[in-house]
Order: sequence, then structure tokens, then C-alpha cells
Amino acid sequence: MPQPYAGPVPQAEPGRRPIQRAAMVFGVVLVVLGVLGFVPGVTSPFEALGFTEHGARLFGLFWTSGLDNLVAIVFGVVGLVTARSAFGSAVFLGPGGLFYFLFWLYSVLADPTRSNDSFALGAADWILHIALALGMIVTAVLTRPRRAGVTPALNDPPLDGTPTPN
Repeated sequence: MPQPYAGPVPQAEPGRRPIQRAAMVFGVVLVVLGVLGFVPGVTSPFEALGFTEHGARLFGLFWTSGLDNLVAIVFGVVGLVTARSAFGSAVFLGPGGLFYFLFWLYSVLADPTRSNDSFALGAADWILHIALALGMIVTAVLTRPRRAGVTPALNDPPLDGTPTPN
């Protein structure tokens, strides 16, 4: 009867992986931006800040509302929580980037004359959302965990030596 393997147990890498650090950075940035949206002076005119109405601007540049700020805070907290694992970080960055891309696409295509639209529309907001989308997606791809060793190319023969059909 074969004996179970009694060799050394592989240890987890010390510290966080790059994808986890990236998720933490995006999470912190989003939380900070969301909180700053509620700070008078950083958001002005502060008295024009409504829950869904966009009467105030963050840094005098980005239209904001209480809802925008809360979404940024919640999304940032999700990033910080998911940064506990590489898988969670990948789930936050990839689909999160897709969310911001769809949000950007919606804001570009939406009718700005609609009075019931609770999302900010404007060039600075478009740039912010597409930058977040591309930043999160590209970061997810560049920092994704890889298996140890070389990943074979599509035309490489299988590792077991069996021929591949052409």
C-alpha cells in the first residue's frame, strides 16, 4: 500500500499578491472620493448637493450627488473586502471595471435632457468612468495570478507527448 506524501507542505507567499494590492488601492481611492463628496469645500456648492440631483461638483470638476458618493463608498468597501484573496480581487477588478465601462457607455448614450436621470453626465465624469473602467480591467489582466512554470502556447504539443491534430 502506498504511503501518503510526507514532504514539505508548500507555504503561502508572504504578504499580498499584486492583484490584492491593486484591489486595495482602487478600494481606498473609491472610499476616499466618496467620503470627500460629503465634505463642504471639496464639494461645492455644498448646499446644492442632493441625494439624486447633481447640483454640486467634487473638486469643482465632477458632478456629484449623495447617491454617487454612497455608491463610490460601497464599491470601495467591496474592493477592500475582496482584497483578502487573489480570487476576490480578480472578481472585484474585472467585473468592477466592466461595471464602470457600462456606466460610462450609458452616460455617453443617455439623453441629457431627461429630468429623471440620476446619473451625472459630462465630459469630466465620462473621463473619470472610462479611466476607472480601463484601469481596473487592465490592472486585473496584468496582475492576475499565474500558475508556476511556463504556460504553453496554443500550438505547443501537450505535456504528455501525444500528437496534436492540425
